[in-house]
Amino acid sequence: MKHAKPYALGKLWLPLWGIIFLFSSCVHINSSHHFAYAPSAINAPFLKEKNQLRLSGNITLGEGDEDNSNSFSNYGKHLRTAYAITDHFGVTAAYATSKEKDSYNPSFPELSKTIAYRRSLVEISAGYFTAVNKKKNLYLECYGGYGPGRNRITESYEYPDTANYAGGFFNNNYHLLYIQPAIVLHHENILQMGISLRTTMIKFGPASTSYREDVLRDSDVRLYGLNKEPYVFFQPTLSFRIPLSKRGKLNLNLEATRSFPLSGKNIYTRENILLLGLTYSPLSGK
Repeated sequence: MKHAKPYALGKLWLPLWGIIFLFSSCVHINSSHHFAYAPSAINAPFLKEKNQLRLSGNITLGEGDEDNSNSFSNYGKHLRTAYAITDHFGVTAAYATSKEKDSYNPSFPELSKTIAYRRSLVEISAGYFTAVNKKKNLYLECYGGYGPGRNRITESYEYPDTANYAGGFFNNNYHLLYIQPAIVLHHENILQMGISLRTTMIKFGPASTSYREDVLRDSDVRLYGLNKEPYVFFQPTLSFRIPLSKRGKLNLNLEATRSFPLSGKNIYTRENILLLGLTYSPLSGK
């Protein structure tokens, strides 16, 4: 009777490891990140003269998680107004709210879940604007503002009976301070275009949550101790207003904002937001 050679069994393992590798490469479990902050659209007033009033209603489109198939799946609304008290001094106010929802691992019942967000923010500001050329179509403006905000995060599993975890919630409020310099081009009856370079500081308050401390510290969550230090973001915005009426009282708004973290510990934050809407200026012919 012949005995098998010692290395024959090793040869059998080669195709077996290949099958295991192929199967494991087809199975991908997405990380479910928890976003502590998402930027709102800014309020770019574009004021030029005394008594000018801007009334604006907009919808916003925000990005989803990079591990979520819907790249821009989050929506909101942004209402704002601005008024020129003098030829160089203006005030603004805005209200923003958004609903976000990221879905993960729909192919795995025990891991299939959603993380839903509800956010709201009120802002007020005051600032200075002035023309910087003889044609008076190029303006510099700078506004400083404050706003209280609120976050509501809810994690839920599609099949809780088979899930390994129960999900949970995380709710907190925050206070926001910002400074927003901008350069604005006013081209009569064609467009208004501006670049705003906003710096925002956020201080979170204490949270109400059902998560344990070890969950809050998890690398996919990172919500532990948010209120222990402020967070600073640089948020450049490109804004366009295109006239829809002959006298320029009604304009189409197009804006894109990017948010870059400058300080604070490493947390998950949204980075991009787009805006589309209308601005009406009833008290000015310009």
